[in-house]
Amino acid sequence: MNERIEPYFNEALSPPEREQFEQELLHNPQLAEEVAFYLSTRQVLREQILAERHAAWQKQEYKVPYGATLMRRLQPWYYAAAAVVLLALTWFWLSMSKLTAREMAGAYIEKNLVTLSVQMGGEADSLQMAIQSYNDGQFATARSLSEALLQRNPDNAEALKLVGIIALRQQNYDEAITYFHRLAQRQDLYANPGTFYEALAYLQRNRPSDVDTARKLLQTVVSENLDGKPEAVKWLEAMDEK
Repeated sequence: MNERIEPYFNEALSPPEREQFEQELLHNPQLAEEVAFYLSTRQVLREQILAERHAAWQKQEYKVPYGATLMRRLQPWYYAAAAVVLLALTWFWLSMSKLTAREMAGAYIEKNLVTLSVQMGGEADSLQMAIQSYNDGQFATARSLSEALLQRNPDNAEALKLVGIIALRQQNYDEAITYFHRLAQRQDLYANPGTFYEALAYLQRNRPSDVDTARKLLQTVVSENLDGKPEAVKWLEAMDEK
């Protein structure tokens, strides 16, 4: 069979090739016979395929849908997977419920104090630079900038909080406690996490009397409805369960 017949009917020939093929078809009886044979064979194959599909559709009407059959086969696996997930979740919540207050405090630091947002203020540009340095892990630069802010404006609560957080992250807990205590003494702030952060620093320092001190501070946070109250409630519960 002429190799151009199928490309012609599949429109795979270029316009010049197509025109040449059509001219040959008009004057070449053998090519015309081959084209007729190709078309008849193609029609037979099409009818056969349609008949097979029709028969298959009729059979499917009396069968359970494939999806339903597949679901029946997979149901035991689904149940097993669900059981594994349930056990994993149960283990997770049980392990979380057994965390000590100090461990909860450490998790709080990782979640909330590793990256800080900028609180715009009177000296926003310098504060933003300090916080950006902190977020980049450049603690020394962040501390220098925030301490310079405090020298210029000792009442800058955001700078005071930032210096305390930097000391906390560097595990300089004595300094962190001092800065957070100063922050907690401020009575002019609408929101003041100083007392909560001070308790956080005591829990992280973890000296023999620090847990009791942290407990008293957390109780103050709860009773006076200060910043950090939801966490303070959880940590106090963990202390009571110990």
